[in-house]
Amino acid sequence: MSPTVDIAQHIAQRFETLTPQQRRAARFLLDHPTEVALKSMRELAQGAGVPPVTFVRLARALDFADYNALRAVFQGDVRQDRTRAGFSQKARDLQLRSGGDKTQALVKELFEAELDNIELTFSQNHPDQLIAAADLMERARRLFVLGRRSCHPTAAFFHYVHRLFRANAVLVPDGGQLVDCLRDAGPDDVLLVVSVAPYTADTVEAARWARERGTRLIAITDDRLSPIGRLADVVLMVGTATPSFFHSIVPMVALAQALLALLVARGGDAALAAIEASELQLNRFQVYWTDGDQEPTP
Repeated sequence: MSPTVDIAQHIAQRFETLTPQQRRAARFLLDHPTEVALKSMRELAQGAGVPPVTFVRLARALDFADYNALRAVFQGDVRQDRTRAGFSQKARDLQLRSGGDKTQALVKELFEAELDNIELTFSQNHPDQLIAAADLMERARRLFVLGRRSCHPTAAFFHYVHRLFRANAVLVPDGGQLVDCLRDAGPDDVLLVVSVAPYTADTVEAARWARERGTRLIAITDDRLSPIGRLADVVLMVGTATPSFFHSIVPMVALAQALLALLVARGGDAALAAIEASELQLNRFQVYWTDGDQEPTP
């Protein structure tokens, strides 16, 4: 029996419990299975005549964890398919979809995919999960922040901003010092790991090492059953699908920003004092250009 037939039965069993908009969205999914597999949620919503969030709510009403899980029924395992295809094959596919009149449509789809990723990331992470992550980070003696390769910019951004209001963060270098940096990680420490498919091998090994040492683990990842997700105390999910040849990093940064804002919001006077001290130091070293008489130097 095909996946589409299975989902048809699943929808039929719950159809009476759906709202009118959810029913319209459900009918559209079953009538256009190929489009579900290939198009963004916003394009599907336009075709179905419903708001994009209707598909998120439909997924929940059908007992799926999120819209990505529902969509996976129509397109198979999205992440495994992307990994199997490889960057070069996806780059070829991208070129076939560009040029001439197709370029404008591609650009629109690229931006819509990022909006979908942000919306899905928001829907997949209940505030309680972010609070649980904040609780762990606030209690940590040291907060190690790890992201390799394409995930390193998100880790570096998180570390930079975190250092403005708390001094216990340690950025694990995206290079040869990973082992040295984590050597004495222990039960009083927390490791924040950013990793999405294809998962970097030494990131997985570093997370395993930290767990063996009793270090608590927070994962920002794209799959609860990813090698990082399975190890974590708290899993924070991000969407990464994009028409581009490389996975999206936009939702990772958005989630990092949300965590940082939450930590400051909960930080009280200590956080405010630390930020004021950071501002004084930045001003002392004239880090930021000001529109004065002196021209900025490179």
